[in-house]
Amino acid sequence: MDKPICVLIGLVVRGKKIGRKLGFPTANLSILSPDPHLKHGVYGVRVNIDGVEYCGVLNVGVRPSFRDGLEVSYEVFIINFNNDIYNKKINVEVCFYIRPELSFPNSGELIDQIKKDVNFAKRYFDL
Repeated sequence: MDKPICVLIGLVVRGKKIGRKLGFPTANLSILSPDPHLKHGVYGVRVNIDGVEYCGVLNVGVRPSFRDGLEVSYEVFIINFNNDIYNKKINVEVCFYIRPELSFPNSGELIDQIKKDVNFAKRYFDL
């Protein structure tokens, strides 16, 4: 496997539970490592939680579909994972770039795109 773009260390914090409502619960991260200066977009990632590795998809950006403001968020959807990890410190190895952050006119189109992103990551990670 190629060298990762970067490794993030983050504390899982409570978010607005938007991902959960869309069917893609995310771990919202408060970044503890130095600012990685990632361009806004979607990435394929490997996530280490308590010594166990999972694959996932990371969104970095301002969530333009929800017009939340300008604060950059880091949200990870972990594939085949549904445990409570609030207040846990996790490592996220950013492996590859999938696409830029986009704004969607409705939740249906956003959900369709997230499915495509997750399927892309699954193929890349051979899941």
